Order: sequence, then structure tokens, then C-alpha cells
Amino acid sequence: MCGIAGIIDYHQKQPLHNLIEEMTNQIRHRGPDDEGFALFSSSSCSVFGGSGTPENCYSAVLPYAPKERHCPSSDQPPFLALGHRRLSIIDTTPTGHQPMCYDNRNYWIVFNGEVYNYIELRVELEAMGHSFISSSDTEVVMASYKEWGAECLHRFNGMFSFLLFDRRRNTIFAARDRFGVKPFYYWRSPEGFLAVASEIKQFTVLPGWSPRIKNERVLDFLVTGITDHTNETLFKGVFQLQGGEYFECPLEHLQRNVPVKRWYDLTASLDPSVDQISFNDASDHFRAIFEDAVRIRLRSDVPVGTGLSGGLDSSSIVCTVWQLLEGRTESKRYSFSACTEEKSIDERPFIEEVVRRTGVESFYTFPAAESFFSELPQMIWHQDEPFPGASIFAEWCVFNLVSTTPVKVTLDGHGADEILAGYHSFYETHFAAMLKRMHFIRIARELRSISYSKSQIFKGMLRSFLPTPLLRFARFASGRSPSRLRWINLKQMDQKGTWDWIDYTTRSSKIQDISIDQILRTSLPKQLRWCDRDSMAHSIESRAPFLDYRIVEFLIGCDDSYKIHNASTKHILRNAMKNLLPEKIVERKDKIGFEMPEAQWFQGKNAPKFHQAFADSVQTLRGIIHPEEANKLLQKAISGKYDSALWRIITLGAWMAKFNVS
Repeated sequence: MCGIAGIIDYHQKQPLHNLIEEMTNQIRHRGPDDEGFALFSSSSCSVFGGSGTPENCYSAVLPYAPKERHCPSSDQPPFLALGHRRLSIIDTTPTGHQPMCYDNRNYWIVFNGEVYNYIELRVELEAMGHSFISSSDTEVVMASYKEWGAECLHRFNGMFSFLLFDRRRNTIFAARDRFGVKPFYYWRSPEGFLAVASEIKQFTVLPGWSPRIKNERVLDFLVTGITDHTNETLFKGVFQLQGGEYFECPLEHLQRNVPVKRWYDLTASLDPSVDQISFNDASDHFRAIFEDAVRIRLRSDVPVGTGLSGGLDSSSIVCTVWQLLEGRTESKRYSFSACTEEKSIDERPFIEEVVRRTGVESFYTFPAAESFFSELPQMIWHQDEPFPGASIFAEWCVFNLVSTTPVKVTLDGHGADEILAGYHSFYETHFAAMLKRMHFIRIARELRSISYSKSQIFKGMLRSFLPTPLLRFARFASGRSPSRLRWINLKQMDQKGTWDWIDYTTRSSKIQDISIDQILRTSLPKQLRWCDRDSMAHSIESRAPFLDYRIVEFLIGCDDSYKIHNASTKHILRNAMKNLLPEKIVERKDKIGFEMPEAQWFQGKNAPKFHQAFADSVQTLRGIIHPEEANKLLQKAISGKYDSALWRIITLGAWMAKFNVS
């Protein structure tokens, strides 16, 4: 887990050695263990280190080891610079230093993430005649590219983003993992060069940077809280590779455009025969691949822990780790949890059930409103973009807690709700499907046994049947259309967001369709950014077993009834884990997650801080929102009618102020 930086300046106008160092300085948190740089001109390659490069790297006998701390002088200006910050997880010795080269210095790479099946791939490549210097997965990535070209991506089981330079062909190859767990941004400066980074803040130190909002994406965020659903960001001109995308082209072509292509398509990868297997067979198969996904994500040369919320997902991970490591006394086990004194949303009773079952050493944090605003500027800086609620603060506190222990890697439950229909909103789709089949008795029976809002279910069922024009009219007439949100200055913004697309493409009565939409667009991408920034801000690597592509493809392909059955969500997970999890967890029907008492924070003793933060943001956002109308939202919250738009206004204003966005 690391941070990457790259500058491509084919006209050779910029002092790249200074700029690439500045870019990596912005992300020291992503890689506190090592840093390195490489500059390329038409006739030479210069490798050097920096203030964060360990001394033993300089003495290492490696073709990519830095020999000096500063950039060596050169008569020829470089056209490519690579920079890297390293969090040492696999092969913590100097042989894992980056930028790394392979095949007589023909291939160079800066790599972020993990390829969990690198051991199996290495054995396969060695049988083909490849040899290796390090024991890292990074070198396996380069050997795979030499052997299979861009098709190597389909062989990787992991989370990754990287920039690879093929010196023989003067070609750049860059890619992001299937679901976009690890970030990859690019920005073209008015000065003419292309920059690549792990975090947007790295561009702020480059010539030509002048941050402006991307109106459409800002509107999407204000109306719905959604981000990361397109290749655009809230910064105008800053783009990202989305999950499953790559580009491969001659270096000079990048001066004109970035030819992004898809290398992975979830829908095309689904096996249509999966939904034909029986429920019990499907449960057994899921249990087998889940165990293997956890097993390969335990590969690490540093201590590994687990996030534990007390829900089905994290409890399944903790209990599976316990089972896999049973009897191995050298493997100490840790869990980390966010709790609250608000009993209605505190999950300690469930967490303690898992702790008793597994004997894991448990750590707890209690995120408090008092510390939220002292942390907010730092959270905004690390997140790069605004976020819609306080649950991110809970996750932030958990990773801060992890950083106080020996653990450098955690296994977390991201993706499980999307692939297992875990969100209660899936009930709307579930009941709409039954209504289309006219299963009225079953609808009545299941409605009696769920705690989710019955009115929301009826609205969801209605939404599935109404024609789009009529649905739009109903939203408008009820005041729920974005055009009726009086606190947003749509006329001044003079743009239209994508909320119609968000609202009207999630009306299927198939859980599979909604899951795919959440994985690729509406839910998972933004959550993965939050988790990446929260974890890396504290120099912790977060791994997600449920996002093993074998699990995603299998569960998405399973029959919808394997996910929701008799008004119970995650049916197949409950069945697969029933003999491993505590019964109290298996039978659990409520859902909380990293929930914070957001509405209460606008009242009580901490209310003045929230009111002041809101007022500051309203002032910053003049021209984007109408202050008088926005203040009505605050007054309603004070009287008990909370609106989550308050958080979006606070964090958007804080973001614009922190990054000086115009």
C-alpha cells in the first residue's frame, strides 16, 4: 500500500525533479517507510532518493537502488518522472523499494496496492523462465506484463493502481483494479504536461494549478451526496480512472489525450449458470471462496487486524480469521471497533459476542462531537473532496486507533452490503418483485416481520411501476425534485447534474440490477474513496475480502432469493456462516454500521460549534446556495426536523475553503 506520482512532459519544459519530489511530499502519510524517484530522458535514467529513503536502500546492490539522496545532474532534460512513497507490507527489505525495474531496466513501475495471488503467479512465471530479485508482488506485476501484456490484468486478484513505463517501446501502461479500491487521478496542466497521482492534493503543488469547481458534480453532491460515480471529480479538469479501466499507449500520445479503455466488465463476467445451483450448494461454494479470499488477504510481513462493527460482514471476517489461524500461537489477533454512548446505535453487545467466541484482542474508540470539528480540516484535506455525513468520522477514528498498535493492515467488510442486498432499501426492490408476480399473501406475511419503514417500501413499489414522466411529475409536485430545492441556486450554477440518472436507473425489480448499480456507480465507489483516505491518513492498509472478484461475480450471479428470503437480508451469508458465527449475530436483523448520532449533534451542548460551521460554509457557498433558504434547514434541524443536506453544506464549504476552490 503506497502512493504514486508521475509527470509526463514530452516537450521537456519543466524541472521535473523538483516537482516530483513536491508531489510525493504531499502524500508522506501513504508511505512513511520509504520514498524514491526516477527520471527518464531519451538517453538516460536517473534514480535517486529523498529525505524519507532509508539508508540501507543506498547500499543495496539492486538495479533500481538509489545511489544518492538528490537528483544527479544531467545534460538532457527528462520527459518522464516517477515518484513513490512506500508503506512496507510485503517484502519490507530494500528489494521492495520503488520505483522498481525489471528485465535489465527495460520496465519501470510505481505501484500502489496488493496483488494477493502473487505467490501463485510467481510460481507460474518462474516455470516460464522468469527470475526475480525481490519477494514482492510489485516485481510479479512487471513480469506478468512482460509475459502477457495488458491481458495480465485479468490474472491479478487484488487492489491496485500503477504507472508502468516500457522503455523498449516508449510506452506507458496504467491501470486501476476491477472495483476501484485504490485511487488513480490525472490532470493536464495549462503548462502542457500530464500529471498522475494517488491523491488530488498532489496536483496543488504543480505549475498551472488553479482549482475551480465542476458544477455538475457539485450539484450531484449537494442534491444526493453522491461522488465518484463518473470519471470526473468536483475539481474541474481533474479526472480519475474508474474501476476496471486502463490506458496503454506511446508516451508522446499522452500529450494530446488519455485513451482510457475498460479491461473489466462485471456484467460480462457473470456466469449465467450460477443461478441454477441449489441454495445449499451455493452456500457451500460461497463459504469456500470466502475462506480463500480471507486467507490470501492475510499474506503480510507485518501484523494484521480486523475491523469489527458487530454486524454480519465484519463478524464473518473475524470468525473466519480465527478459524484459519486456530492453533497458530505466533499469530496474535486484533479487532477494532467504533462505539457510542447512544445506546440505540451502539453495537457493543454484538461486538462482545464475537470477542468472546474468538478470543481476539479488542480495541474500542468513541468518536465524539467535541473532537469532530478539531479533526474536520484534516479530514477534508485527506479526503480531497467533501463527504455527506459523520460516519466517515467514525471510520477515521477507528484507523487512528489502529495506528496506536503494532497493526499495519486491517481486513474490513466493504462491498458486502452491495453484493448481498444488505441495505434495508433493497426491501423496496424485493417487494416490488413480489408485487409484479402478484404474491400478495407473501407480501402481507413478510411486511409483518420487518422493521424497515413500510411507507418507504410502498413508495419503492410505486416507483417501480410508475412511468418515468409520471414519476418525475410526482417528485416535482411533492417538492422532492431537485428543481424545487430552493436552497440551491440552480440558475447561478447554470448546469444540470446527473440526479435524474441516479433516481431513474435504480427502478428495477431485480436485486441483481440494483447491486450492480451500487457496485459500479451509486454506493461503493464513494465508500472506497472514504476508506482509502481514512486508512492511509493513518498509514494503515485496508483490505476487503468481500471484494474478491470471485465472490462478487458469484454472489451477483446468484438468484435474488438467495440474498433476501422471508424478509431476511444476506440469506446466503447467514446460512454459510451459521456454524461459525455466534447465534446472536446470525439472527441479527437490524443494521447500524458506523452510524453517528448526527441529528442530535445539531442540538445540545455541541450545537453552537455545528451552527458556526454551518454559517461559515453558507458564507463560503454564496452563489451556489441561497443563504436565507439554507438557514431554514438549520432552524428545522434545531426544532427536531433533521435534514442530511446540512452535512453536505458544511463539508462542501469546508472543502472549498481548505483547497481555496473558486
